[in-house]
Amino acid sequence: MAPERPLPVESLLPFNQNRSPETRAILHDAQLQDSTSHSQSPESLEEDEGSSTEKPKRQKRSRACIACRSMKIRCLPVEGQDACNACAKVNRECVMPGPPRKRQKTVHKVAELEKKINALTNALLAKQQATDGGKPEDESPPKDAPTSASSEPAKTDDTSNTSLDSYPHNLMEKTFVPTTQPEFSRGCNPVQVDGIAKDEYIDVIDRGDLSMESATAMFNHWMKEMCSACPYVVFPPDTDPEHIRRARPITFLTILAIASPVVQPSAQAALTIEVNRQIAERVLFHGDKSLDMIQAVLLNSQYYVRPRTARDLAFNQNIQAAISMSLELGIGKRSKLKRSTQEEVELARTWLACYQANISVTTLLRLPTLIRFGPRIEECLEILRTSPHAAPTDKFLCSNVELARLAEEVSAAFHMDDPGADLNFMEPRVQYQLKCFERQLQQWERNVDVSVDQRLAQHQAACLNLYIHEIAVHYDHNVDDFRPGVSQLEQRRAPDFVTSAHIEALSTLLESSQRVLDVYLSLEVKCARNLSNIYIVWNAYAVVVLIKLHWIFSSSESKFGSIFVPDLKTGYYLDAIIHRLGEVSAGGMNPCAEAFGFVFMKLKIWHMHRSGQLSDDEQGQDDQTRRQRASSILRQDPASIIASVKRMPYPGPENIASAPPARPYTPALLPGGGWSNVDKFGANLNAAYDAASYGNTNWDQFNFSTQELDMFDVYMNNSGWMGYLL
Repeated sequence: MAPERPLPVESLLPFNQNRSPETRAILHDAQLQDSTSHSQSPESLEEDEGSSTEKPKRQKRSRACIACRSMKIRCLPVEGQDACNACAKVNRECVMPGPPRKRQKTVHKVAELEKKINALTNALLAKQQATDGGKPEDESPPKDAPTSASSEPAKTDDTSNTSLDSYPHNLMEKTFVPTTQPEFSRGCNPVQVDGIAKDEYIDVIDRGDLSMESATAMFNHWMKEMCSACPYVVFPPDTDPEHIRRARPITFLTILAIASPVVQPSAQAALTIEVNRQIAERVLFHGDKSLDMIQAVLLNSQYYVRPRTARDLAFNQNIQAAISMSLELGIGKRSKLKRSTQEEVELARTWLACYQANISVTTLLRLPTLIRFGPRIEECLEILRTSPHAAPTDKFLCSNVELARLAEEVSAAFHMDDPGADLNFMEPRVQYQLKCFERQLQQWERNVDVSVDQRLAQHQAACLNLYIHEIAVHYDHNVDDFRPGVSQLEQRRAPDFVTSAHIEALSTLLESSQRVLDVYLSLEVKCARNLSNIYIVWNAYAVVVLIKLHWIFSSSESKFGSIFVPDLKTGYYLDAIIHRLGEVSAGGMNPCAEAFGFVFMKLKIWHMHRSGQLSDDEQGQDDQTRRQRASSILRQDPASIIASVKRMPYPGPENIASAPPARPYTPALLPGGGWSNVDKFGANLNAAYDAASYGNTNWDQFNFSTQELDMFDVYMNNSGWMGYLL
């Protein structure tokens, strides 16, 4: 029996009402044609099938049994049996699944969702009215309120989807925030530059790792003793530490890590790991950008201490991250946005800090600068100079920025960051630029007006004077010398004749290097502990320049030794700076000073090797004996070296000038023996190695054998000492 055909849609009552005669005639003809096409009897159908020469198709079931469905095979019926072919072969009961579940129509699904959305909207509106105290009766509903048609409950059958009934309504209430403003009428919110954490950060105080009393002491020490020397982040004098902790948690954590070596040295290692992990996770993983993160990475770069588990230094990465975030937030470019005066001052201070930190690193490492002096920096300087909300320490920051601008001009004029540039010291252009830079530096020293210790400004001016005149040390100056692995020592040529320009430049280098070290040695130990790492790095710069001048003047082939032999006092300054760094780092109160104390000891041993004080007569004629003797120097514990240096009479400039030439006191001559924990310079040699990696130096390559000292001499005799130590 043929299945009943459904009635055509056109035959339904609504389609036959209000039809024109022409339309009804067309519909009638269509019905007749459709009935004719389906008027064949079952007998005629069988005849057609019998007359066909095609092979009959294999009979299939409309639905597979449960066993075939689970095994994902075809379920083929067998004539005369209830079981399918697969079940009959294995004599298995063929169980057919139950009737299919009635499919819910899309119209009913939509109606059910509309019903739930309307109920949720009414609940949210009722909650809002209860919060606001109710609305007036004559107030009209909002534009986005649901209409009466959509508010009517839709009719659904019992098989409707009720999965949304069990959905937590409180979560949906938090997701769909009610509002009385029409959609698309609200503008975009401005970028938040305030340091507001996006997550509930549980800091070291909430975890119980550090007490609030200790954190307050660290914060107050940074405010009173350290902020003035590094004015990148400034808070009012009456700032509550708890407010900074909640508003800018990462900056607060960085301040604790910076001040902890002086206040509570035992907490320094854990705080250093915590701040570096938070910065790495938030900046690199989550991509957070805020004023809190910028200030945190800037402070971390200036007082950077490498975590014990880290493989290399990351102070330069911190500075670059601060610059990138500042540019993306619009801090590094001029804007027409109207901000408050306090916000303008803080943003200007932050951008100037990025510029000054970037120039300091690129100057020492001979890298291309990421920020150049431009209109935005001039605008920031004007803001800090004229704003009534500027801090007293902003004068020192502006002076540092002006000095950084001069360093940037020196680097560009002498191609310090160009590996392929050649520069001749005797060129008229070089001499003219040298005089211009000297006059600008002298003008800066006369006009500097800072509210901090004047010795810090003198130290920075002497460092820049060294940087300006450094090209005088290299006769055939090539900037590629600032990287290791370049020409050998014997390939360098001496000048054909000595000029007054050479003598004047070398005299300036000698005076400036001694001035850098004298100013730092004149600082009190308490003051030196609060300074950023850049001061110790410039001390290493001055010591290396002093050692190289010692070779230039004392060499038998030098043309300068016959003109004048100044009192270099190289041994005095090496011993004095090692002694002072030992005092500064006593008790773990300055990890950077402890690290560079080891670096200065290596420089001293290298200087002794270069000057022939580690002679073959004293160390043995064969290479093996010399190698063992030189390597034994490095194996000594740095703590015993510093302890013995402290027990020796401290050499002063008055007795060095009158003393007869003698072999200076060196770590190789120190007697063996025990040393007290009070004079302990470092925990062990491995700790010294970890701390001494404050630069690109691969100290594993130097075990102070004779051959390695010779190779070290090749690098340090060129300008490669900068890339080697830093």
